[in-house]
Amino acid sequence: VRSRRQRQMCIRDRTEDVLKYDHLTERERAVIQMYYIENMMTRKEIADEFEVTELRMRQIISKALRKIRKRANIKITKRQ
Repeated sequence: VRSRRQRQMCIRDRTEDVLKYDHLTERERAVIQMYYIENMMTRKEIADEFEVTELRMRQIISKALRKIRKRANIKITKRQ
């Protein structure tokens, strides 16, 4: 049985692998990298950087996650 930490690391590794695929746009890849992997910025901060509304950023993240889940069949959660 895997510990929670082991599961998180596995998901992180798989997410990084998925980001290498061509099915994400450059913007989607950058947003997922900033928000989930580097865990550096909030959705609002990322939206400001890309000059879009926070709602639009949420839509971009949702679309990218759908693509990732479809391709890799994994569940992704924000690291704490």
